[in-house]
Amino acid sequence: MNTKKIDSNRWEKIWILLSAAAGSSGVYFAFGSVFDPAADIRMFGIGMLMFVICWFPYVWMEKYVWAGCAVGILPVVWFWFVQREAIQEGLKEEVIGNSVLQIQQYFREIQSTVRVQADEKTMAAGMLALCGLFLAVCVLAGSVRKLRMVVILLYAAVFSFPFFTGMTIRAEGAALLGCAVLCLVMASPVSAKRPLVIAAAAALATGVLIPKQQMETFFADPAAWQDRIEDFFTRAAYGGVSDGKLGTFDEMVESGELQLEVTLSERPEQDVYFQGYIGTDYRDSRWVKSKETGGLSEEEISRARNAEYETVRENSGQLGYQSVTAEITRRGASRAYRYLPYKNSQTDDFYGDTYVEGRGRSYTVEAVLAGDIGELKSSPENVAYEQTEDREAYTDFVNETYLQVPEEFREKWEDTARILRGRTLRSTVREVADYLGTVADYTKSPGRTPDGEDFVEYFLGESREGYCVHFASAGVLFLRMNGIPARFVSGYIARPSEFEETEDGMYLAELDDSTAHAWAEVYVEGCGWLPAEMTPAYRQNSAGGTSEPDGPVSVVGETDPQTEEPQTPEQDSTSQQEPQPDTQTDVQDGTGQSSENQNGAGTREEMLSGRIWIIPVSAALAALCLLLFARRRKWRNVRMQKDLRNKYLRLYRILYQMMEYDRKKPIPEDEEEICRILKETYHISNKRSRKIIIRLLETAFGNRNPEKRDLKELEKLCISVREKSMASKNLFQKFLFVFGKGF
Repeated sequence: MNTKKIDSNRWEKIWILLSAAAGSSGVYFAFGSVFDPAADIRMFGIGMLMFVICWFPYVWMEKYVWAGCAVGILPVVWFWFVQREAIQEGLKEEVIGNSVLQIQQYFREIQSTVRVQADEKTMAAGMLALCGLFLAVCVLAGSVRKLRMVVILLYAAVFSFPFFTGMTIRAEGAALLGCAVLCLVMASPVSAKRPLVIAAAAALATGVLIPKQQMETFFADPAAWQDRIEDFFTRAAYGGVSDGKLGTFDEMVESGELQLEVTLSERPEQDVYFQGYIGTDYRDSRWVKSKETGGLSEEEISRARNAEYETVRENSGQLGYQSVTAEITRRGASRAYRYLPYKNSQTDDFYGDTYVEGRGRSYTVEAVLAGDIGELKSSPENVAYEQTEDREAYTDFVNETYLQVPEEFREKWEDTARILRGRTLRSTVREVADYLGTVADYTKSPGRTPDGEDFVEYFLGESREGYCVHFASAGVLFLRMNGIPARFVSGYIARPSEFEETEDGMYLAELDDSTAHAWAEVYVEGCGWLPAEMTPAYRQNSAGGTSEPDGPVSVVGETDPQTEEPQTPEQDSTSQQEPQPDTQTDVQDGTGQSSENQNGAGTREEMLSGRIWIIPVSAALAALCLLLFARRRKWRNVRMQKDLRNKYLRLYRILYQMMEYDRKKPIPEDEEEICRILKETYHISNKRSRKIIIRLLETAFGNRNPEKRDLKELEKLCISVREKSMASKNLFQKFLFVFGKGF
């Protein structure tokens, strides 16, 4: 008997038991952080100690593992049976019931009304039942190496529970859960080397790079990321720059996160557009980016861009543009783009001929602040410029590339587009924008585009409501159908009122994700790309203000793009008039039970009957996923191998491990011994097995390369051993064989 292997297996089980003991004890502090169960700590401690001791036979038993598991599980089952009334009250009504109430009240911004009404011994019984069950699950799941990451995720779920109720975890709970993860990793230190190194490096980087104050703020206020988790499950997107994907989210939420800091040398006189993502081709309800330049080199594009910037700068007075120096610092905005105002002196780092790739956190450019082309008093088409080979080549490329429209859309909307054709570029832009503002309503709650529907066609023909992404996308297609090269752009927009003068005479604006926006940009020969506003809420009116959408705008958006609009005055007034929930403490009724206020979450019975089903259903689904993952996983690993030799040797290991598992002791890798065991235990003749085993050993310890025929013969032998092994086992042993060992 290989005593070294047994000792190694025993130490592994010891680490698993220590991990489960620490993790299950941490459950008490996780729930205690939320509503202070006031349990009999002495009773709880003695009970947990007894549960842990009952798992010692599992650690020391090698031959009868199932008996060790039974010794560990039976005390928990007995406790649940004997103390069922106390567990019913302490666990279901108090621990689980109060947890559901606490979470719902927190997210509804209702002052906590949770009160523990059970006595200390009842609460201790409920917590013991929960922790004993948690202990058993962690020991059994941790014993399967493939499931240890799932156990770590289970620890993380327990650790994060207080954050979902607006609380922070107690230091004791954090220490116990940290020890639980460490012990579980130590159960297989050889395979854990890389995760340990990564974890250590991540911890070191976090400690060095993130200031202590920010870390404390994050952990002290879970609301900063709770909203994001909640909105993920409601298909919500946060404000930010779009990547061109459209119509896939139900809701758009402003997080208030700072995106850009912009400093200008002068206060702007009109809205300032900062380019981010630029979509070139519209297909499958998405604006895709392209690096295609039609054979033009980076130098040619740079020279053409520089010439366009100089032309606009020299004619800024005629066009009504301001020349400024812009200093931009990226905060929360995407690193993929360098956000630049129109028109700017940037001449390199372009993605094809579109956006400027993000490099560096801060940058400075000279810019001519170009506003909406539809509002210009003087047409940029009338600006004189010197024609060069670079400009001519780039213009040809633009006319070939940026007039493309999906054929289905062209056929359906060609008559409409023809009506919108003006005498000049500016008049066409105005006609298109006016048309979109007439046929569609501006709203932040357009809903998701149904499956099978085109994003723009559904917006124009069915929903007839949307916000900047909808209007910009439709505007680009209509402009292209009228012979005007156009592209989809998403970035940020800054109002003049957002800039405040600093002590050094500069003007600073801090742009959060509510300033994210999408618009069209059109190509004007000589001047290059200029913004064309299509969204009604952003178009300038004759008084110099902005025309706002009618009615209140709800904070519901639509895209992975994560574009978001600024709130209108109507929204602000609406939000101020909304009734606030009553946060006064509930009054006790005659029975001593707390009754909820009129704006509260309802009675305890209503809350539990409506939401308690989530717990068993989630547990059942998790258990089913674990079982499906564990079932015959060793055979799946063989199928995933592409190399024939690796498949062959992995099958050999399966055969060898099944035989070892049945005999409860190591088997020498000897031809005669293996053939003897196959004959005596599994009734497989030497004539059949000897040839296969010889080839196996020659491949494993020699230079022989297997053939497909060898693989098939070995697979049949393994299947025969598996079937005959299963036939000799009881139901519990079969379960361990298939799901525990993965055969």
